[in-house]
Amino acid sequence: MKKLLLMAGTLLMFFTSYCQETKTPLETLMKNGIKIDHSKDGKNFTKIGMGLQMWARYGEYNEKSTNKFGESQDGEFNISLRRTYISSYTRLNRISVFGMIGIGTQTKYIATTTSKNAEFFLYDLWGSYNIWKGHMSVGMGLHMFSGLSRYTCASSALSLGADVPYVAVPNLAKGSQAARQLGFFATGKFGIFDYKLSINQPFESNTIRTIPGTDIIRPNIAYEYPNRKLNYKGYFTLQLWDKESFEMPFKSSTYLGKKKVFNIGLGFDYTNNGSIVYNTKIKEGLKQYPKGTYSLTDKLHLAADVFIDMPLPKGDAITFYTSIFKLNYGKNYYLNYDALKNDKENKIFGEPRQGTGYASNTQIAYMFANKSNTKHQIYYIFDYKDYEALDDKVYSHKMGWNIFLAGHKAKLTFEYQLRPYFKEGEAKTSEIGYEFDKRIEFDSFKNMFTFKLSFKI
Repeated sequence: MKKLLLMAGTLLMFFTSYCQETKTPLETLMKNGIKIDHSKDGKNFTKIGMGLQMWARYGEYNEKSTNKFGESQDGEFNISLRRTYISSYTRLNRISVFGMIGIGTQTKYIATTTSKNAEFFLYDLWGSYNIWKGHMSVGMGLHMFSGLSRYTCASSALSLGADVPYVAVPNLAKGSQAARQLGFFATGKFGIFDYKLSINQPFESNTIRTIPGTDIIRPNIAYEYPNRKLNYKGYFTLQLWDKESFEMPFKSSTYLGKKKVFNIGLGFDYTNNGSIVYNTKIKEGLKQYPKGTYSLTDKLHLAADVFIDMPLPKGDAITFYTSIFKLNYGKNYYLNYDALKNDKENKIFGEPRQGTGYASNTQIAYMFANKSNTKHQIYYIFDYKDYEALDDKVYSHKMGWNIFLAGHKAKLTFEYQLRPYFKEGEAKTSEIGYEFDKRIEFDSFKNMFTFKLSFKI
């Protein structure tokens, strides 16, 4: 934290000095950010950025809970720093270098007055070289030039809703660091064809659990398998209308009528022997759990999506996005968690996020025109998941209102979510009653309200 505060203080001093020396008005600062030109034509430069996203959220608990006094609680209100970061982007002729540091989440459960400190880490640090001007750049480092779908490379500061669609980031909770991995990448375009390819080394993760009260690994469920295999990703789009830049990986969810975009995309994400399944066998009519009996499976995810963002004749604008995913982590793979960290192991707000099966994400938005700089946008987001580990389909509904005070640079988001709660039901088999044998089934929808303040330069 001390290092982050020191860097933030240094940046603030630079920011103040910069504004005093150049007498840059607020409007120009919000539009261009803090930029240092290294050539008269402005093509060689360094940009310093910073941003923060604050949440105030109320949600109903998945199950009735009690506080430390034994009093029943049905829900919770919390305030958090969802994301805080400082970034630097330098371009010198054909060379580009980008770095970003920050804190992922700061909640009341993570405080400097306890042993649980907020995590200060490196989001990005990569360099690239434009080997074929306008067509191809190659680079390496900790990066987000990831394949699978448009919002696998989503910018949280440019998201339509309060947060990014988690289904689009299959390695988010395991195998990646804030959706980034270490590796090599190539990105560019030829006419309407845009591409991103990368070869990465996944971070080691361990999701293996044992049967409660025993040292037996839960069988017939896929777990992340830490090995030395590489991960391969690709995402290819046809940009039929206006073109988007390929120099940065982060994609916007809406251009507020400033672009006319129609993209069709296909993507993949593959890791050889990326999952492990511990097997069981039947002996004398009962299940046996021999140690060391396992099989390795490949992780292969495929996706297709369509993105349309366009202005209307009277100054309004519409946004539409839809995607479909075929996700394969291995047999019965399933993760349930909450976007924020808490002290109850994600049980109070957790919902189905990743799993083996099919999923889709659809976003629809309408922006109203007005004569002021403030823009208003309403949206609806629908998530659908059909995971083999769950007995029921997963449906999630989000409705919201964005108020853009200065485009994506400063905006307010009010969002209501009808989120699904899945619980463990009866055991699937009569002779075995372990936790893994229980059905995971839909119970009810829970209400959640989120207010988000986002600011970036």
